[in-house]
Amino acid sequence: MQQYEVDHILPQSYIKDNSLENKALVLKSENQHKLDNLLLDDQIINQNQHRWEQMYKWGLMGPKKFFNLTRREIKTGNKKGFINRQLVETRQIIKNVATIFDNYFQNDNTQVVAIKAQTSSELRHKFNFYKNRKINDFHHAHDAYLANIVGTYLLKQYPDLESEIILNNYTKFIDQVKQVMRVETDKRKKELAANSSFLLHNIEDNQALADENGEIIWPADQIQTIRQVLSYKQVNVTRKTEFNHGPFYNETLYAPGAKNDLIAQKQDRNPVIYGEYTGTQSSYSVLVKIDDKKIRLVGIPVYVDKLIQEQKVNLDDWLHDNVKHKKSLQVILTKVPKYQVVWSKEVGRLCLSSATEIQNFQQLVLSSKSYEFLTRTDQKNAVAEAIIKDMDYSFIDVYQEILDLMNKYYPFYKNDYYKLKNNFLIFKNCSINKQLLIIDQLLITLHANGSNGNLKKLEYGNINSERFGRKNKKNYDWSDTYFIYASPTGLFEKRVLIK
Repeated sequence: MQQYEVDHILPQSYIKDNSLENKALVLKSENQHKLDNLLLDDQIINQNQHRWEQMYKWGLMGPKKFFNLTRREIKTGNKKGFINRQLVETRQIIKNVATIFDNYFQNDNTQVVAIKAQTSSELRHKFNFYKNRKINDFHHAHDAYLANIVGTYLLKQYPDLESEIILNNYTKFIDQVKQVMRVETDKRKKELAANSSFLLHNIEDNQALADENGEIIWPADQIQTIRQVLSYKQVNVTRKTEFNHGPFYNETLYAPGAKNDLIAQKQDRNPVIYGEYTGTQSSYSVLVKIDDKKIRLVGIPVYVDKLIQEQKVNLDDWLHDNVKHKKSLQVILTKVPKYQVVWSKEVGRLCLSSATEIQNFQQLVLSSKSYEFLTRTDQKNAVAEAIIKDMDYSFIDVYQEILDLMNKYYPFYKNDYYKLKNNFLIFKNCSINKQLLIIDQLLITLHANGSNGNLKKLEYGNINSERFGRKNKKNYDWSDTYFIYASPTGLFEKRVLIK
């Protein structure tokens, strides 16, 4: 397989099409034998056309791939189509959302434009704006920011999609690529030229761009500004809270006698005969103070919530009958939804997925060097040893930084922190590949969601947990904790201190 590589039939310089219909497996030695117009040589087409026709006839090749393979020229109409598909979002769902926004803002002199995500990706690739979904959730905000930057530029650069100026610029760009392909001997430079983007090819660092009227449409310091914004360590991250109105019970039906203390299917169905459900589903939680001492969360089952709404059950009475107490029960918060965010000095920033299950909600913010290192080593076919040498950085440095951050920002993970700290020497002596796998599991553990790392399978020191970092606190006391209610953007929030 080392003799072969995947090639774009229509080069990326014509159109950014990474679909399977525009890819083919080719011999490396033959991959450079494209004409100056970047299409396949007529001789190659003639040699293979009959075989391709049969594959198309038998359904082994789609019409788009067949047409691209047998294409012998790029006409003006084709160029206009290529330009339009790069500038305009074609997915129907995106177009529908853009239409909704357009109608909403129609009286505000606002233009809504759907920018293809691929265009932002091209900007990232060209200037090494790294993106790593494993570390934190900031990439969503970063994508929106880059879409805004790129979209504003494209609106100024190409205000009229039907303009002949765009077609002329596109033709000049393709001619420049052809020139490189004709005269350049360096294979890498030829590859970069063939894969360059028409939309962003003239954007360079420290270089301003102006339109035909002399108006600046791309400031000289724009790339520097983008780097600065992407390096910000504070990004608003919110999560939609929920009230569960679904099934009353977990829908796994167990055979008679399979488990104890489970729930009958119906009142008239004996679980000893008909089997039983595993447990109730909670609609929300109630925060209560028990005997004027501890403050705890109590899950309210979906079926109980339904009875409360129908005024067949009183919440206070149900709590009195179902929550263990000696003297008194006081309701502090009537409805605590799923994914409620809380914070205190003792526990840090957490998310309550139920009355007993707690998730981390502290975003992991690594240094720019760790971010770059982890992104580069996570790429396909990356050679970690070469990257370590190039950056003079290693997984040991990342591990140390994670320990420092856990000690400072993850107080609820204190026990996990000490386990990792006590095994640091073992980590240093692991192979580079095993270090990478361990770091991957730590990123899963510290991600702001309900995921847990599996260190048991890696046989790492004395850490044998399959769900490393899981927090199940049935009787946790929520005294001196802030319950945080944030707007969807995170720009506004209300904090309620529970005492």
